Amino acid sequence: MLDAVLRYISERLPLGEPLSASRVTGGLMHKMYRLETTRGTFALKLLSPEVMSRPDAASNFDRAESLEVALADAGVPVSCALTFDGRKRLDAGGQFFYIFDWIDGMAVGWDALTASHASAAGSLLGRIHGIERRGGVPAVNCVSVNWDMLAARARACTPKLAEAIAQNAELLYSAEGEYNASVRRLPRVLTITDGDMDAKNVMWTPSGPVIIDLECLRYGSPFYDAWVLALSWAGGDVCEFDGERFRAFLDAYERACGLHPDAESCFGLGFSWLEWLEYNVRRACGEMSDPEEAALGLRESMATVERIRFYSENRYAILRAAGR
Repeated sequence: MLDAVLRYISERLPLGEPLSASRVTGGLMHKMYRLETTRGTFALKLLSPEVMSRPDAASNFDRAESLEVALADAGVPVSCALTFDGRKRLDAGGQFFYIFDWIDGMAVGWDALTASHASAAGSLLGRIHGIERRGGVPAVNCVSVNWDMLAARARACTPKLAEAIAQNAELLYSAEGEYNASVRRLPRVLTITDGDMDAKNVMWTPSGPVIIDLECLRYGSPFYDAWVLALSWAGGDVCEFDGERFRAFLDAYERACGLHPDAESCFGLGFSWLEWLEYNVRRACGEMSDPEEAALGLRESMATVERIRFYSENRYAILRAAGR
């Protein structure tokens, strides 16, 4: 589908003639390319056909496109998709895509993150949550998965993954219960949220950090957002926990918007990886037909089981760092 997109760009957009499109690593759902044309350098994002086949996909992307403009108008440093004839999301024969100006910056790797990076990220999230605040019930679904049945299903395609799920089934059921209890306790407060604002989606430039990959923007719970992202910036995505980074993120967040996630109430939210695990087991079992997707699904499934184990095993260190 890349060829069709490049033809579309060549024939319909005022970006010049495409010269090259090289794959950029990092995306876990969509595919990103560095696009060189006769008129400059751009970022090209091909949206996952599986994601776009979902009934609510178009409305979710429409909402995110509107909210990224709200962030930019409020002065939050974000990378917005370019607009052509009033449209951001373009369609080349069923392959949907976005184009962005190329950012001369880079994401900071997990091994190089500091408390200063985490503080800056917490402040950015606080600025987003401070744009607008309204009452309402957060649209966060509880998780309900038959992990035994999922393990049996995985056994037919990847016994290694099936064994990992089966061996950790007790933990997965317990984590599900904690997660659902925390979801039910979320305060009735809604803000603009960006649950995907982890370290890979913040580019550091000479003029400061810029947030990219904004398709997850929505109205949601700021407490959910803050707790899960604080854990991410503290290293939870790679089974590490740096209490200084965790505290720096939350302190800067609270200074920016005045909200304070309660650790006891929010702890279960750290098991939000459960939904990602279920999704990736389906990917690993080939539901999306693409072998590359299946391989990525297997890697992410195995990694996510370890993330959930790590989070559970470090409960007291995390609560201590949160001041509980």
